[in-house]
Parts: sequence; structure tokens; C-alpha cells
Amino acid sequence: MVVARLGDMVDRGDFVELDISATTAAGDDGGDAPAEDDESPQPTRRRRWRGVAIVVGIATAVVGGLYVGTGVQEQRATAARLADGHGLRSVPEAPDTVWSTPARYGVLRDDVVVAVDGSVARGHDPATGAELWSYDLGLGENPSCGVEFGFRGDELSTGDPLVCLSRALPYEVAVVDDGELTAQRVLDLPAGASVAPGPGGSLVVAQGDGDPVDATVLLDELASIEGLAPDPDLVPLVEGVDVAAQDAVSDEPLWTRHLEPHVVDNGWRCVELGEGDDSYRFAGAGEASVLSGAGLVQVLGCGVSATLSADGTVLAEPGSGETVVPLPGGLLARNPDLMIAVEPGPSEVLDRQGEVLHEVPGTILSPSATDGTGSPTFVANGSLRAFDGTQELWSAPVGAEQVLAVTGQVVVAATSYAIQGLDRETGQMLWEQDVTASAWLSSAFVDDERLILLATDQSNPEEGLTQTLTAYGLRDGEVRWQQPVPDGPAAGTSVQVADGRMVVTDGATVSVVE
Repeated sequence: MVVARLGDMVDRGDFVELDISATTAAGDDGGDAPAEDDESPQPTRRRRWRGVAIVVGIATAVVGGLYVGTGVQEQRATAARLADGHGLRSVPEAPDTVWSTPARYGVLRDDVVVAVDGSVARGHDPATGAELWSYDLGLGENPSCGVEFGFRGDELSTGDPLVCLSRALPYEVAVVDDGELTAQRVLDLPAGASVAPGPGGSLVVAQGDGDPVDATVLLDELASIEGLAPDPDLVPLVEGVDVAAQDAVSDEPLWTRHLEPHVVDNGWRCVELGEGDDSYRFAGAGEASVLSGAGLVQVLGCGVSATLSADGTVLAEPGSGETVVPLPGGLLARNPDLMIAVEPGPSEVLDRQGEVLHEVPGTILSPSATDGTGSPTFVANGSLRAFDGTQELWSAPVGAEQVLAVTGQVVVAATSYAIQGLDRETGQMLWEQDVTASAWLSSAFVDDERLILLATDQSNPEEGLTQTLTAYGLRDGEVRWQQPVPDGPAAGTSVQVADGRMVVTDGATVSVVE
């Protein structure tokens, strides 16, 4: 890898020492050191920094207590700001495992790590791994708990009640709220309905409505495809889909919406590969599925795919091809369908109720990570442009595909071949790092000085899927550390953030590393 530095950038080094000393003071309480057989893992990095931090703190106190107090206040303010942006505590070196527990996957709730293993859900303290609560949900093996997608860590860690669903009929639900099991019940749903945990402790149900409609256009488009013999009986297109939300505990109806289908202009969107190698079938609107995350509800189905808000407002209509993604600060971005539009129109910034606040020219890129300092609106249309409302702040000649991170000083963008650090105020390039063309950047996080990326590479069939965590200096782009992610039984390891710590799920364990 080659680093191009376009400025004399100097990293600050005091934050790590102050952070570790504060952590030590909270944990030691001036008492005896932990016994050698203490089961709580103690990373060697933390012990090594402890003495340095104490010495630095004492020496500085001799020079002037006011300076120490100010430094600690600034450090605490930085930590609080990063926590608001779901950033990381300082990670100056490759992280060690602090604790680990067997689990199929992990869910975050208000900085509690929930490990789901078999039919049991356990809440753990992120710092120590101490078990806070444990319940047999009675939902069979590996129920589906919590939201199913997110765009940043702040959408995956919420204060909503934890809603879990069985994976087999008849569907059953269990709800854990603030560490208490508040509901276990069987759902009364019509045949063929799709159900998923929704925003705010709700359940969202999608159900095909009406009689099958004429699918001639779809059949004509696909009939000439080799190996595909369409059968009208296998095309269950219907008049629409009813989407309804209910309270997961009380079954109280919250809202209902009817989605009208649209004419499918690309039949392959409604085709699924069947059990045989040359077997195809049509997935009609009667098979609509629903999922939720980031305070949004998504309905997926032939002719009825749509995005709704938490209160049921339709944000992207069926057939529009529009995508809706969350932005920092609680707003939303609605981008036009770039796949079919020759000259796509402007993108829109919305509030959570779906009201259009303003438009910007190009596709809005939502940052993957922030440090809590807020963020301009970033737009890609041949270059990367930053907006404050409708006012353009700057434009940079960067073919950005992602905005990975935004901090108080730096914006990090990803192109198809590199990541680039830009000055937040001017858009001037500060540094550039080559990245492996075959890898995709699965997750991005920031601490006070570093950008940490989880890169996934599947280019070598013999090695299979490989993943790597890499830390880059935000100010200069230099690699601070790099660490391979151990393989697990799941198809890829996920990394989330709880209480400023990385939570790693690999299909067999949930671990906290720092």
C-alpha cells in the first residue's frame, strides 16, 4: 500500500494515556490487584498502559492541577461525544479479546450486549461480560431477535424493547424490555403472512390482498428465455399488499397501510431459482416479505417493494425504485432509482415523518461512522460535494462510492480503488490509501484518532472469505495496526459497537474486543 500525505499532519498522543488512567481508577478503587485466577480477561495492553498513565498523571499534577483537570474534562467530553455518535473508545493497538460467550449471534440494546444461543437470550455488560439477565424465550432454536438491518451502529443499538420471533409456524413472540421478560404469546396471523420485529417494540405484518391479476406482460417477457417455461398458475400476482403494525406485547393495532402494485418492467425481479439447476419460479406480490431496521420498515415483493416510516408513512412507493437511508442527526435521504433513470432527478432530505426539507443535485451518501460532531450532506454526481442545507460548502474531484467517516476535521471517502482523507472544511485531499480492489468495506468505525475498517475479501476460492480489521490515522492515513478476523461458522463476521467497544459475532461466539 502507498500513502500520499498532502499536509504536515501531527497526531495527538495524550488521549490514550488519560483514557486508560481514568478506566483504571474506576476499576481499581485503590484496592488490591485482581487475583491471578480471576476469570475476567485482562488484556496485556491495558496493564502495560496503566503504569504509564499513572506516572503521567502524577507528573502533570505536580506541574499544575488545573491543567490536569482541564485535560480530564476535555477527554471526558471527547468520550461523551464519541459515545453519542456510537464511536469507539481509543484503540491505539490491535485489540485483544476482553470476554467471549457462546452464541449464534448478538443484538445490542442500550449498550447491553444480548447473546442469543439456542432458545436462550442473555444480556451482558459490555465492559466485563457479566450476565445481567437470562431468559429461555420458548421460541425454539435460534429465534430472530431485533432489527434485521442497519446503516450505522446507531441504528443497531437502540433503546427499543427486544422483540424475538420464532422461525417456524405457528409464529410466537417474546419481548424483553429493560431486562424484564414482558410477553410470551402465539401470534394469530393469516396464512401466508410475513412478520418481523418493527420499530419501537412493534411487530410488522405484510399480507397479500385480493385476487390474482393478469400477468401476461410478465409472462411474455420471460417466455422466450431458454430453460424457462412459465406457468400462469405459478405467478401469484395480487392486487396489493396490506402492511400493519401492532404492539408486540399487547397486540394493539398501531397502523395499517395498503400498497398498490405496479407494472413490473423487469421480469427477472420476480424470478427465483427453484430447487433444480434449471428450475425457475415466479415470486409474486402474494409472497411479500417485511423487515425493519434504522427506524424504517421495508416491504419486499414482486411489484410491491416499498419503504415506510416507523408510523407507517410511505416514503418510497412501489415501482419508484427509490431508496431511503438514514442520515446523522435523525434525518433521512431519498435517492432516485439510478438503475433505470437516464438523467436521475435530485435527491431529497426528509424528516422522519416524510416531509421534504430540501433537495440536492446527485445521490446522497450517508456516512458509515461519525464522531458525534454532526455532518454536512454529502452528494456524489461525478465529484463529491458537501452541502449545508441547499448551500454548497465545497466540491472535490473524488469519484466517491461511500462516505466512510466524518469527524470534526476529516471526511474519509471510498472510491473503487482507494480511500481518501479530505479536510472537512475545504474538501482538500489530505491523504490517499490504496485498497484491495476485490475487497468490500463491510463496516467503518472511528475513535478519537483513527478510522477502523472491516474489509471482506472473497477473491481467493481456496482461502474462502477472509476479513481484516485495519486502523488508519485520520489525519495522515497511515496504517496504525492491522489484524485478521478469525474464521467462524457464519458466512462472515459482523462487528458492532456497544459502550464504545467492538462487539464481534462469528456465528459461534459473541466477543468484546478492545
